[in-house]
Amino acid sequence: MGEHYPYIKFFADIIESGVWANLSSAAKTLYLVLLKFSDQHFKPVWPSTEMLLKLTGFKTKKSIIQGKRDLIQAGLLQVTPGTGHTSSRYYFCFNYQGSKIPPQGYIFGHPGGGETGIPGVSGGRPQGSGEGAPNHINITITNNQNQELEKKKAHLNIKGLEEKYGTSIVSEALTIAKVRGMEANLRYVQGICKNLIRTNVPEFNQSEKDTFLKDNTWKGFLLWTKDRLTRSSIEQLERVKVEPDGRTLCVLDPVPESLRMIIAKYFTEEIRPPILVIFSPKNEENRTTSVKY
Repeated sequence: MGEHYPYIKFFADIIESGVWANLSSAAKTLYLVLLKFSDQHFKPVWPSTEMLLKLTGFKTKKSIIQGKRDLIQAGLLQVTPGTGHTSSRYYFCFNYQGSKIPPQGYIFGHPGGGETGIPGVSGGRPQGSGEGAPNHINITITNNQNQELEKKKAHLNIKGLEEKYGTSIVSEALTIAKVRGMEANLRYVQGICKNLIRTNVPEFNQSEKDTFLKDNTWKGFLLWTKDRLTRSSIEQLERVKVEPDGRTLCVLDPVPESLRMIIAKYFTEEIRPPILVIFSPKNEENRTTSVKY
């Protein structure tokens, strides 16, 4: 039956642990719809806000924002905010207390992570993803590509990363990846290591003052902008109302697209560990996102 009809993969432990019972109705609906876009390896997804509204039946974008927040707090989701031209990216994770689910990893072009069977469901990729049945030529090409990836993967391990980037960098990269539920994906961890190396290279014109301004508060962000933005932009940011909520920062007032990108960059790239930024529904309405599904 699974060969002919679309299906989603859902771990029973989420229900048995009690996490599902404590979720809001918005979070439950959003989670199932997001799973529709993923595969059996829980690859990241990036459906547009318009598509999520259509499939969830939500009347306003506020319900999506609430659902995101609940899923993040429950340890089931991590979100990388989109820009004015790209949709937000959703990462599935299972970081709730008492979780029995092993870390899930995904390498683009070659799914990773263990095979976890679901009774009555085929172990193949979920149907409805838009892929046609492969012919013999496609199978041969795919196998060759997979062999190359396996060779590269065989040389990628924690010890090798530590020798190349240093123990402290790798440790920090693993911490960041774990927050996003991607610590099992060593290529993802390697990418973070490269970014950390670039970030940690001192600049000759970098003042000692800059080092202390990168804290994880809105005040720290405003101080960080003093030498980087125009006076009018700084004054506009100083008038913006924000609401911190744990590892999430909600921007309540409308902000121009250019400043939204700067806010998102600071809290996801300039500070560690990163903080999720959620813009108000008014901000979301002003965004133009491409439909990706």
